[in-house]
Amino acid sequence: MSLLDEESVKVIGAVAVLALAVFLLFKLFSPVFDVAGETAESYFGTLENAVKDVDALKSSSFFMMDNGKDDLNFYLVYFGDAFSFERDEKIFTRKVDDKKFALCVCSESGSAISCKDCRDMGLPVGFYDKVSGQYSVPPWIVGEGVKVKLQKSEVNYAFSSE
Repeated sequence: MSLLDEESVKVIGAVAVLALAVFLLFKLFSPVFDVAGETAESYFGTLENAVKDVDALKSSSFFMMDNGKDDLNFYLVYFGDAFSFERDEKIFTRKVDDKKFALCVCSESGSAISCKDCRDMGLPVGFYDKVSGQYSVPPWIVGEGVKVKLQKSEVNYAFSSE
C-alpha cells in the first residue's frame, strides 16, 4: 500500500510539473498582443512626427484611420491641464503629472478608455471644427477618421479639421 501511495504522489507531481512547463512555454512563445495599446502607440509616434514637422515648418497634418470596428476606437484628446473629463458619456483620464498642455492619443476597447500615450505641447492647443464651424474649448476630442491640420504660432498651436 505504501508503494502505491508513493507512486501516486510521483505521478501527480510529474503531471503538475508537466502542466506548469506547458503553461510557461505557451506564455513564452505566444505573448498577448494588445491591439488597442499597440495601435495607439503607433498613432502617437505619427503624432510626434507631425508635431516635429509643425515646430519646424509651422504646418503639418495628422490622421487616424477608422478601422470600421465599433468596439475599437481612437481619439486625439487635448486635456490641457485637466486629468479627467467626461464627454458623450465617456470618461477620459490620463496619468497625473506636471503636463500643463497635455495632448494624448487614447484608445477605447469595449467600455475601457486608455490614455497612456501623452505629451506636453509646451503651448496651449486650440481646435476649430470646420464641419460644425465651432471652436472647441479645452478639453477637446477628435475621433478617428478626421484629418487634423496642425499649425503653430508664437503663442499657441491651432489645430483644425480638414
